[in-house]
Amino acid sequence: MDEKRQPETRSLSAVALADGKKLDRYFVGLGLKRAQHELRLAINAELEALGTNISHVNVLREIEQHPGVSSADLARLAFLTAQTLGQQVIQMQERGLVERRAGDGRKIRHYLSASGEKLLAGAMKKVREIDTQVLSDFSDDELAALLDTFQTIERRAAAVRADAKRFAPVVVEP
Repeated sequence: MDEKRQPETRSLSAVALADGKKLDRYFVGLGLKRAQHELRLAINAELEALGTNISHVNVLREIEQHPGVSSADLARLAFLTAQTLGQQVIQMQERGLVERRAGDGRKIRHYLSASGEKLLAGAMKKVREIDTQVLSDFSDDELAALLDTFQTIERRAAAVRADAKRFAPVVVEP
């Protein structure tokens, strides 16, 4: 199947209410996922010129925000599995973007190199440009309300997940 998925043109709210009943909340999550997917693709298209992608940028940003972060904490913060993070960090280390240093016990600590800082600055500029384009029709008040809504969804989903006791909460060690 060589067809590329096109962005949904129908109103998801109309689809969710198609049978005239109460809104099917599944479509809210689906809409959020589709929007995130399209935004990620748009950002990655721009970052390709820098030889990176949003996943690598997120890792670099988390290292910048948490210098000396352990591998386990970095994986959680960057929404990656330990294996995926390990592969990405090795690639970034080979490119001279990050430094890995021994920590306590078996822990490995991560730091940005000067090249990593430079790439992150350029990448974040491009990411912010795309975000500005995509969000240009929204006022600051609408964006603040949207951000609050996303945080509420995140908090409630984390509570549901914690109740299921499937994963440990994110804890960042200094």
